[in-house]
Amino acid sequence: MQTFVQERKWSGVVIPGMQASPPSNAPGPIDCTMCTWRPAENIDAAPQFQPLYKLHGSSNWMTASGEPLLIMGNVKTGSIERFGVLRNYHDRFAALLNQTNARLMVIGYSFQDAHINSVIESAWRQHGLGTYLVDPRGRDVLIDPKEAKVSPAKTLDSGRRNSPINLISSMSRFGRIAA
Repeated sequence: MQTFVQERKWSGVVIPGMQASPPSNAPGPIDCTMCTWRPAENIDAAPQFQPLYKLHGSSNWMTASGEPLLIMGNVKTGSIERFGVLRNYHDRFAALLNQTNARLMVIGYSFQDAHINSVIESAWRQHGLGTYLVDPRGRDVLIDPKEAKVSPAKTLDSGRRNSPINLISSMSRFGRIAA
């Protein structure tokens, strides 16, 4: 990211639709991890900024009423629908991935969320989405932990070929993945 900023391709990173509230008693410089983030009116990112979409919110995000804006657990799709900013992120995620020549860089994602996997799979099937995977486990991140308990050698790209998560593994073989 720093290289893009230095070459003036990007002026920085922005979290669309969220506004930072720095702590009132913080001494010295404040970084974004010290702030509480709340939904803002404007969901659009200026064109010179790289938008950062956190599809499930974050631990330092709050609603206007003070409710945590972090989605965890097994009912993510229903929970996401409750929050406008997260609904918007999911819609934008799908729209951006379905653009011609779209590329997705995946960092620190375990491929365990069906609602995200189905968007990725659909974009790959219908529009040839290219993917780049960055994970300390390399391609092993694609090993389904549910199947690994049964057979450690069973990976996502063997066996059930019709599930979204298996197709993501197939996508990694045909797409451009940096592991």
